[in-house]
Amino acid sequence: MAKVLALTCSEPPGAVTHWTGRAVAKAVGISLRAVQRIWEANRLQPHRLRTFKRSNDPAFAAKVEDIVGLYMDRTPPVSAALAK
Repeated sequence: MAKVLALTCSEPPGAVTHWTGRAVAKAVGISLRAVQRIWEANRLQPHRLRTFKRSNDPAFAAKVEDIVGLYMDRTPPVSAALAK
């Protein structure tokens, strides 16, 4: 049970945003239903986390800069003028 909880609360491998029950079950070597029971007993719902999720988009940083620029400078990004 401790290994399931530790995996669930750690960063998932690769580009995924959260651990799935099947991924935890495979990593620990137990059934999906056993993982679900452990999560239920500990009130864990990794699919419902209200935290920032990592993006797989290679242009994510540029997009964030454009959006933040709108709010900080109150001026549209250069790329917005091209989109018209």
